[in-house]
Amino acid sequence: MYRFALYASNHGFGHATRMAALASALIDFGIYVYICTDRPLFLYKALPEGHWQYRKCRIDGGVVHGKNLKADLSATKQMLLELFSRREEIVAEETEWLRTEDIDLVIADIPYFVIEACGYAKVPVFGVSNFDWAFIYNELFHDDPDIKVLVNTIYGLYRRLDRCFVPSLGSFESVPGFRDPQFSGLLARHSNGDPKPYDKPVLSIMFGGEGDIDIDFPAICAAWDGIVLSTNTQCKALNHQRVEPDDDFLAIIRSSDLVLCKPGYSTFAEILSCGKPMLYIPRQHYPEERVLISGVSGYAFARQLDNIPQTVPEWQAVFASMAKAGESIERDNDGIVGRIFSAFMELKQPEAKTLSVFDLGSNNLNYCLWDSKSRKVLHRVWITTRLARNFSKGRIDFNDLAEDIPELKTLLMIDKEISSDKHLIATGISRKAENAEDLIDQLCSVWHLKGKIISAKDEMKYAWYAAKSRMAHARKALVFDIGGNSTELVWRPQSKAFAGVSLNIGLITLAQTPDPDALIHDALRELNDSSFDMIIGVGLTVTLLVKMTRGLRIVDILERSDLAITKQQLTILIQSLTQNKVSVAKGQDALELYTMQLAAKFILHLLDRIGASEFMVCNDGISIGYAKWKTK
Repeated sequence: MYRFALYASNHGFGHATRMAALASALIDFGIYVYICTDRPLFLYKALPEGHWQYRKCRIDGGVVHGKNLKADLSATKQMLLELFSRREEIVAEETEWLRTEDIDLVIADIPYFVIEACGYAKVPVFGVSNFDWAFIYNELFHDDPDIKVLVNTIYGLYRRLDRCFVPSLGSFESVPGFRDPQFSGLLARHSNGDPKPYDKPVLSIMFGGEGDIDIDFPAICAAWDGIVLSTNTQCKALNHQRVEPDDDFLAIIRSSDLVLCKPGYSTFAEILSCGKPMLYIPRQHYPEERVLISGVSGYAFARQLDNIPQTVPEWQAVFASMAKAGESIERDNDGIVGRIFSAFMELKQPEAKTLSVFDLGSNNLNYCLWDSKSRKVLHRVWITTRLARNFSKGRIDFNDLAEDIPELKTLLMIDKEISSDKHLIATGISRKAENAEDLIDQLCSVWHLKGKIISAKDEMKYAWYAAKSRMAHARKALVFDIGGNSTELVWRPQSKAFAGVSLNIGLITLAQTPDPDALIHDALRELNDSSFDMIIGVGLTVTLLVKMTRGLRIVDILERSDLAITKQQLTILIQSLTQNKVSVAKGQDALELYTMQLAAKFILHLLDRIGASEFMVCNDGISIGYAKWKTK
């Protein structure tokens, strides 16, 4: 599992929320993320637990703001001089951390000293931003020779970036230090929460993460026929409701009928992605705002307030002139991550001949990016599809798999940006559903995949290839793969031909029976051979069992090939699950915990039948087995 470090500038909230959006898409693609900044932790609370770490650090300073969010040039100059006085200390500390944590890629938005540290640590570094600090400081201090040398240094560091990406609302003018910038669409957070329902029109007032602007809140509240939301602590109007700085502002935007704000990347991007009308009050002489305002010039539902209204009637006239609804602009988060990962692969594996394999099972989809030249896994990730749970009357209850399963669409959109030969193999429930062929044909047609529903025999073969590297000292190994709707047992006797059985039971079918132990016992009667000196479990089910029995992180499990699980560990896990001593993780439901209990029971029955006390764990599943077989 790759480890990416995301460095967000210690300025406002825009860089931090942009990195939160990027982190979310990277995590969806199976990347372990470190967030390196001093911005508040609550900005990242929507990220899934266990897939990222927050590292508090301050390695740049942006611009110091004074009253009404006006740039305080004197304070900013002092900050920069003090920051550069600690340059060697900062670079040394970041270099050591990058080496210690074995970071694979740094993405900077847009601290510059970390670029120098990456050079020493031999870590590639990409820039992602709608502006760089060379642009800002060059304009703010164009008459100050003391700062000119610092601006030149910052510019020179940006020129050392390995790749540069500019989300929309940026321009060539705003990133002078970026070499060959690649322009993209909106990079904006998704809201995990539902918008709060209101019975009156909502005006939201937000001025970003630093300071406030002097406006007449009582007059605004008097002019607005509805509810006014803001973080202001002084307004006593009856229709004003105070929100906390750590509230979900994206959910607030989604609840709003109009947003009053200052120009800021994250505010603008999130308003555009939600399709809301907005009024914005520009600051004077701040370079980024010129670029941002140009960026929203084509958005018909945005209006600039050059002169702030001073009376209630003036505010009423402004509100009456605004559109009642906007038009949402699609985020490009997944596309940006796909392009970043593709560029990372070009640097890391320039000679690779890549193969993308999607293994669509009954409950999960396992994805593998494989290098056919070196015959190595470049990347892997899985998502939950729950196809078997949506199986009824012989059909999978979906109309379009990519549109109906958002996580699948994310994966497909990211993989689309990677140059690879793309294959999809479907197993389990797809062999039973009468509409599976149509769904898979549709998926392959839209996303340009080579797809097919594979037989149980082929599934056994790919399971064996997945586990082959674990069999070095085995005379005869049994490989098992527990799926949602079927379970494959395969071995290879002296004759070299594959032998095995495909059991018509899986975790979903076991969960639907009142006596799963009896069903397992009866099914295992099909296994007539017990002369095995090694038992190997492959795929996601056994990987999750390691996590639950050994308490290891997935990121650590995937890097190990020496793991085994004993009967005693399985027995203890079953007892803990039966007694509800295992908590449900975020995003996990009770049925998923129950199916893991059933997986442990199945393996106990299997070990008893063979007379074994443990089994080896192979994290590689059918997708990797298919890739190994195809490039053998």
